[in-house]
Amino acid sequence: ADEDEGADDPDGDSIPNFRDLDSDDDGIGDEYENNVAEGPNVDGDELPNFLDLDSDDDGFSDEAEWNVGSNPYSAESMPLPLGWASLAVAMSLAGIAGICLMPRKINRN
Repeated sequence: ADEDEGADDPDGDSIPNFRDLDSDDDGIGDEYENNVAEGPNVDGDELPNFLDLDSDDDGFSDEAEWNVGSNPYSAESMPLPLGWASLAVAMSLAGIAGICLMPRKINRN
């Protein structure tokens, strides 16, 4: 509700929270953040999800998690580093699994 969001502007976009569709500017709309199954304040701090840049307090921003398909409302769900994620996707698409990617030392004796 508008009275819950108030007229503050923590993301500095000149739109008061009660009119801002993304009050914390993390790329995830307030409506969604307020209605996630995990609750409106997942980590139990003083900031509701719609104002919290790291809603699950796992050290990864909501935006970073959202962009790679990780759940920003679960501390158990964390994004892989982009390089590893890209490698995992490439290997999956190529049908490669369980192959050692480290070069082996060749014995020339």
